[in-house]
Amino acid sequence: MSDLNVPGTAGQDFIRQNFFRLLGSVLEVDSLALLQKIPITKNSKVLVMDMDNRRVIAKLVRLIGENGKLVSVTNAIPNKLITKTIVPAGNYEISTPSSREFGNSTEGDFDYIFSRLQLSVGGNAEQTLLQFYKILKPRGEVFLEEFNLLDFRAFPECTAFDRLAALAKKVRQPGIDADKAKSRYKEPLEKTGFKNVQSQLIPPIFLQKKFKQLASLSFELFSSELLEQEVAKPAELRALLYELKSFEKRSNSLISLPPVYQVSGKKPA
Repeated sequence: MSDLNVPGTAGQDFIRQNFFRLLGSVLEVDSLALLQKIPITKNSKVLVMDMDNRRVIAKLVRLIGENGKLVSVTNAIPNKLITKTIVPAGNYEISTPSSREFGNSTEGDFDYIFSRLQLSVGGNAEQTLLQFYKILKPRGEVFLEEFNLLDFRAFPECTAFDRLAALAKKVRQPGIDADKAKSRYKEPLEKTGFKNVQSQLIPPIFLQKKFKQLASLSFELFSSELLEQEVAKPAELRALLYELKSFEKRSNSLISLPPVYQVSGKKPA
């Protein structure tokens, strides 16, 4: 068993990259369906946060046209197929999220923002939404995909999963019912100033094969919080994660992704 990783190390970065890469594949169909409903105009400037999926990026590039601009700020490893085969030169920019500067954007810079788990994983949710609001143009729109990292489910019963979930609830907000969850993601947008805030639910998805490891990766994302707050000892966390990863590899194990909320809002003129 390897040592637990902590934020700022190459190991922790690798965990985030794997998590967002796998999540992008799982949610690909739902993200593409969302894009079908949005009247994105040619020549638009679009910011994408942690949605570095080849088909999603390709769809956005086609919608904005060769004179549009797409900025991707991603924790995942940039997909080389995107930069080499499907994106016109000069119309796609990749930034890292370390500085949280959103691709060196300025006030009123973007027509659309697409963001995944920035409120759940990205840090200060209020500050993030204020920044989104600032860098959107008047009438610009933001689209969020969010879920609670503690709402994964494991079948059959897995002692390591249950223990990790119990530990995590000491440092993270526990799962809540659907009506309250909808308010959790809508109210911050309304408080920030966004109008016409809407939310729709993607029901829980049962994960298959390699995608089951999203559960253990989600616990690893905030393992450092457990250690810093002395909720658990490193040896215990290593043992629990090892057991959970072994469970995920079993052919008869089931892991379900939490319900995903797609929330949107518009900046007033």
